[in-house]
Amino acid sequence: MATFNADGTAEAAPASEQLAPPPDNTDHAAVEAEAETEAVIEAQIAEAATDDDVPDPRVVEPEGPGTTIALAPKVDISTLGEDWPYDWLEFKGDKLGIRLPTRQALAAFSLASSKYVSLGVKNDLTGLFIARHLSPESYGRVFSRLMDPDESDYDVDTVGELFNAIVMAAVNADKVAPKGDESK
Repeated sequence: MATFNADGTAEAAPASEQLAPPPDNTDHAAVEAEAETEAVIEAQIAEAATDDDVPDPRVVEPEGPGTTIALAPKVDISTLGEDWPYDWLEFKGDKLGIRLPTRQALAAFSLASSKYVSLGVKNDLTGLFIARHLSPESYGRVFSRLMDPDESDYDVDTVGELFNAIVMAAVNADKVAPKGDESK
């Protein structure tokens, strides 16, 4: 550290106050062992590539100028072998297994949406509603797409849109149910 006098000249601090680099605490044996392990792996990869004409997994062949967008393929949950005895919903390119909410579930959710309910409780109840009205495979598919940074169809409003689609499926099913049929 240097101290500057009033006339602009610098005065060096005593050696005891000078900064010094930290001591070298590197475990050189561990570094050498890691280098040896890497060398063995490199040799195994090279041997596998020459013996079986296996391409080097570390080499990525460009497919063009680098503007390719990864798209999630459309999924029909009903074809994945999940035994889902309820209803199906086409949503953003996927066929999802849903369970139509009952009137009491809709009433409970409506009450939970009140301004007097804390945001944390609202979020918990929205998550509970979605979890109870989607098949396990569909639930996984929805949240996988929500968390995919390359997904363009799912955004911050998607959960609300999915909730609305499930509610509207229940409302529409209620309209076509014969009067006096309270099984829905």
